[in-house]
Parts: sequence; C-alpha cells; structure tokens
Amino acid sequence: VVDDTELCTVFFPAQSKAGDLVVAISTSGQCPSLAKQIREEVDGWIEEKGRWLEVLAPVRCNMNNQNNNEVLSIIYADPEINKMIKNGDIEGAKSKAKELTDVHCKY
Repeated sequence: VVDDTELCTVFFPAQSKAGDLVVAISTSGQCPSLAKQIREEVDGWIEEKGRWLEVLAPVRCNMNNQNNNEVLSIIYADPEINKMIKNGDIEGAKSKAKELTDVHCKY
C-alpha cells in the first residue's frame, strides 16, 4: 500500500540519473507530487554533475595518497575544467584533471 503512509513499508523515491550519478528524492510518502516537482528541478543540474563524476571518478581511482580530497577539491575548483565541463568537453576536462593530479599528488 504505497498511498497510505500508516500501512506503507516501502517507499518509491523520485529518481534523477545522469550516468553513474543517481539522486533520489522522497517525502516518505507524505507528498509524492512534491518529490516529483523537486526531481524535475534536480534534472536541470544533474547532467553537469554527472559529467563531473565522469572526470573525477577515474582520477580518484588512480590516487593512492592521503590528500585525495584536497586534490579533488583543486580539480573541482579549476575554472578551465569547469568551462570544459559546461561545454561538454569531457575528454579535455579529464586531461586537465590528470595534469593537476600529477602536479599535486605524491605517489
């Protein structure tokens, strides 16, 4: 029974997906139409965040030091990479991210 919060034991969140990035929104059954509205708003920015995941995930996999978060933050803040991602140049962004990783990582 999905539409009766007193009897419901399962929730079906509204999901927005871009590649491997998945965002789920739930109102715990209180107002599914609000969850749908929020999901539609999230759809507007999740595409770009999904591109970021394409760039950051391989970099993170190749890192094996203790300043991973610091290096990923540097990459995420880089204006050139931001511009490439906004323009859909994922390969260029990956290349620039690798350059920054090579400079800031101590392997």
